[in-house]
Amino acid sequence: MQDLGNLRIPLPLKIVNRLEIGLLFVNRSGIITQSDSKSRGLLQVPQDSLEGHSIEGILPVPVTNEILVRLRQSPDQPFEQVLQILFEGRLTMLNSSWEPTPDGFWVFVWQENTDNSTQYLESILTALPDLFFIIDREGRFLETKSKWTNELALPVPEFMGKKIREVFPTSLAEPMMARIESCLKDGQPTSLQYQLPTENGLRDFEARMSPFGEDSVIALARDITAIKETERSLQKMKEFLEQAGQMALVGAFECFPATKQLNWSKATRQIHDVPDDFQENYENALAFFDEGGCRQAIKEAIRNTVFTSIQADLEAKITTFAGVRKWVRVMINSETENGKCVRIYGIIQDITERKKLLENQQQFINEAPSAIAMLDTEMRYMAYSKKWLEDYQISEKNLIGKSHYEIFPEIGEEWREIHAQSLLGKSFGRDDDRFERADGSVNYMKWKINPWYDGEKIGGIIMLTEDVTKEKLALNNQRKLSKIVEESLNEIYIFNRDLAISTANAAATKNLQYNTDELTHMRLTDLTPDISPEDFKANFLLPLFDQEDRSVTAEAIHQRKDGSTYPVKINLKRLVVDGEEYFVAIVLDITERVNHIAAIEEQNRILKEIAWMQSHVVRAPLSRMMMLLSLLENKDIVYGENDLLKSREDVIQSVQETALEIDKIINDISQKTKILDPSTEPPAPLHLPKSAQETTEPELWIVDQDELSQLVNRYAIIQQELSERPRQFHDAEEAWSALLDANQRDRSILVLLDLDTMAQGKTDWFKALRSSAIQTNLAIVTMNEHGNKPQESKWKGHPFILAHISKPLKKLQIAQLQTITQSLKRSS
Repeated sequence: MQDLGNLRIPLPLKIVNRLEIGLLFVNRSGIITQSDSKSRGLLQVPQDSLEGHSIEGILPVPVTNEILVRLRQSPDQPFEQVLQILFEGRLTMLNSSWEPTPDGFWVFVWQENTDNSTQYLESILTALPDLFFIIDREGRFLETKSKWTNELALPVPEFMGKKIREVFPTSLAEPMMARIESCLKDGQPTSLQYQLPTENGLRDFEARMSPFGEDSVIALARDITAIKETERSLQKMKEFLEQAGQMALVGAFECFPATKQLNWSKATRQIHDVPDDFQENYENALAFFDEGGCRQAIKEAIRNTVFTSIQADLEAKITTFAGVRKWVRVMINSETENGKCVRIYGIIQDITERKKLLENQQQFINEAPSAIAMLDTEMRYMAYSKKWLEDYQISEKNLIGKSHYEIFPEIGEEWREIHAQSLLGKSFGRDDDRFERADGSVNYMKWKINPWYDGEKIGGIIMLTEDVTKEKLALNNQRKLSKIVEESLNEIYIFNRDLAISTANAAATKNLQYNTDELTHMRLTDLTPDISPEDFKANFLLPLFDQEDRSVTAEAIHQRKDGSTYPVKINLKRLVVDGEEYFVAIVLDITERVNHIAAIEEQNRILKEIAWMQSHVVRAPLSRMMMLLSLLENKDIVYGENDLLKSREDVIQSVQETALEIDKIINDISQKTKILDPSTEPPAPLHLPKSAQETTEPELWIVDQDELSQLVNRYAIIQQELSERPRQFHDAEEAWSALLDANQRDRSILVLLDLDTMAQGKTDWFKALRSSAIQTNLAIVTMNEHGNKPQESKWKGHPFILAHISKPLKKLQIAQLQTITQSLKRSS
């Protein structure tokens, strides 16, 4: 108990035996009605008496506000309060205990051991990483306490006791003074961030101020340079990412499944065209996606990401806040803790332009005159042209989304490997490729396969093909026709209106003894000395213009290089191909025909002579013979001395002479008849077939895939009686297998081996011949189109290769083969 005047007040147990306890009474309005000298001394107030004063003028503002709230809200509850009193620039800490009575509170005030309190406070200030200042209302530095003096912008003596406006530049001093005034006026803590140059360079600080009495504040300044640098770096990175996202139309988002809180980046808001006051959430974000397939796909992707952590990547259509239709690509990922998804995040990209470009590409591909197909990385169709369906006779109505291998099940490993390599970035192509379909039909294709890119990533492949089957067949036919023209026995020339020769075949060079270069520098009339260019044009070329399909035939004399001549028949035709006009002359050597006609004319002359002899020469002796025979029949005739025939014996003699004359005439006629009838010539010796025991003829094989060349060679061989039935092979591999099967000592084989055919096979004949045990009496004659013998060393000195010739066979080549055949016969 403590005695205060006439009052006896029970002290709280916790302050029993405490010394230096002051006492005052405060009513429920915060007015002090009683006090003692100790309380006035502890509170360090200049008044002689505290009675009648409000605690708002005695205690610090923040403390006063809290006490008044307690007095009003909890008038029956005791409480304790620590009071901070600033006295002569030093902070004093007082303890207070508030005990309720029906009229107010008894307040007990006491101070802990001064030395201990001061040591305790200084220990706290020393441990703090902050710079500690006490600053009065005018901005004067009253006190500082910190061991981090190296972080001060100025040494302590240079600012202690001075005002902020005297120490710092106006740009910093004014905001600081504004904060101090605000703090003292409102009684609330405040803060300020600023930069100051120090010994360690420009540093960032944050000053936190709190009222300290009525006219001063406590300011704690902390170095936040590292934090600010991190913030600036993050801000720069954020701004960079935002700018990059806005430029690339790529936004970010995050969503927390537990609360469905959704956060969008600026670029995401820009993609959705939302206003500044739009607040995104899970429900209204889904509403942007097209109702139906797109919205359901997004929901399904989010669900899979939340429950299975499977990353989603899909494309969908949205309608923005402004009503604009857009295509977006959405990628969703998840963040889990303890196996549970706590956050999903991802990006959303505006791909409208890319989709428009893709749609334009699809439209272009669809209408392209070539066969084009665009496929994704899974070899599924994204676009294709109508020509693609036509060329490959595809009956499917819609290929979009279908696998290429489903449409073409016959595709083998080679094509699949090409597709795989193209998806890695390589390009492929061929100009003439044989492609056999599942139904057995064959196409010849010209194709190219290239990867296409979606940004920097390969999006799939584009296949461009052209069915060149018709062109291939036409080219083969053209080659055959060219071969026929080149090998024709007729001379063929192509020339223009000025009669200048541009092309001449082999028969022309052979018959005229000019080479090709010489002929192509001549005019057609240089070969016909009996026809001038003017007459040739007037008589033969002009009529060709009367009708489109008209041809003109003429006969002329051709003159060889050596001056000799021979008769020819010229067939002329005018042709126009792709707007280009040219003339074709097919010239036939008619020497045999002319000779034949001459022979016929000679026969006619002889026949006329025979007829004349029969009508004139034979008639006279025959008439005489008849007259003489009539004299012999008449036995009564008397012969006189003056008669030409003096006796019967003379008549008989005359008959004999006449008969001899008639016989001579008949012999002359018979000789002339023999000239007309070649059947009277002695018969040619017959080539009788040999018996099996006498057969020594070697077999003759032709290995050449060129059917026309084989036909010409076979005809020449049979005509020249080199072989009655030569065996033909279209494939070098097939011929090699047959040779191994026929490898017997009692056989002789002459092989005409085309080098081009052999080169297309897998077997190196010449290497195989050296390593194989050949028992057959074998001879090989190599051939090619121009007769140029290869220079490879493997040809030299080969035991089975006897000669090299050109094809198709001519008389010179047949003669070589006959010599080789005779040597084979002898060796057999």
